[in-house]
Amino acid sequence: MHAKVVTPALQGASRDHAVVILTGARQVGKSTLLLNAEPFRDWRLLAIEVKRSDNPGYGDAAGLRAFLSEYPNASGGLLVHGGREIRRLDEKILAILWTMVTG
Repeated sequence: MHAKVVTPALQGASRDHAVVILTGARQVGKSTLLLNAEPFRDWRLLAIEVKRSDNPGYGDAAGLRAFLSEYPNASGGLLVHGGREIRRLDEKILAILWTMVTG
């Protein structure tokens, strides 16, 4: 990730919007950027993962659990899926419907 380019763009977006979403491939430095740049280091992190599954289970949340283990101050995790049920997968992880996000 090119922090010198991304950071100013995120800072600008944060002045205009209540919520800012940073997406990207795994292990490219998204969390590191957010934890080290102003004003983001004081923000709450919410990990979001999208799965193709219609019936997500505990195992589908492994990546979210790993993230929450590494960043214990994160608010929690959302696993977005194509099924018909909202369910709690872990203490801080909730599986929600894709239609809740897309309308």
